[in-house]
Amino acid sequence: MSRNAAIGRYYPVPSSLHDLDPRTKLVALVVYLVSVFVAQGFAGLLLPVAALSFLMALSNVPVKYVLRGLKPILVIVVVTDIFNIFFVDDGLKKAFVMTLRMVETIWGSNVLCLTTKPRDVSSGIEKGFGWMKRLGVPVHDFATMISLAFRFIPILSTEASRIMEAQKARGANFERGGLIHRAKALVPVVVPLFVSSFKKADDLAMAMDSRLYGSCDSPTRFRPFVYGHCDFVAYSIMFVYVVLFVLARVFPCHLT
Repeated sequence: MSRNAAIGRYYPVPSSLHDLDPRTKLVALVVYLVSVFVAQGFAGLLLPVAALSFLMALSNVPVKYVLRGLKPILVIVVVTDIFNIFFVDDGLKKAFVMTLRMVETIWGSNVLCLTTKPRDVSSGIEKGFGWMKRLGVPVHDFATMISLAFRFIPILSTEASRIMEAQKARGANFERGGLIHRAKALVPVVVPLFVSSFKKADDLAMAMDSRLYGSCDSPTRFRPFVYGHCDFVAYSIMFVYVVLFVLARVFPCHLT
């Protein structure tokens, strides 16, 4: 939980990836996540890595900043690998595949956050799934929840870092002892973090009520979304990616 945690935080730089319509990036994320979880064979697992490397080159986001966003899942990856290696048959292979899929999932989702403003993600979801309103699905409320979740990730990360620094100033040591001791040492951080989270959520709810959230069935947008030339190029690249993935699925190169 670093002060400079990159996960969930928009990185404003000029790039062709930033300029894409958020609906295009949401569709690309769905296609990418499906490919990650149904991939088989060595080629199928490495194809998403190649695709993400290509996207990061287009995004102009520093590699160190991107890798910093993977730190929060390090503990989960290590625990999962230990469990697979020692308690599952053929555990080393399964640990490698599980680790690769977890990293690809978080990495791909973080690319969306780095290159898309939270309000654009919300608007893109609402615009792309607007047809579901006819089925009674509260698309606007769902999109708002997604947008707020993206906004709260960096806020809570910064708040956790501030609380940890305050506890260290009082003599707390989060690096000493074994895993259980370190987990107990985090209790003074988790409790005030939960309290702060509920307070921020309550303040946000009051602010939304004071601004009459939900009183308008069809809110207007300052900047309407329109597909451009780059979006059609992106869809063409997605089609090529799907074709390559299908070929890797049909002719898998299995891990030995």
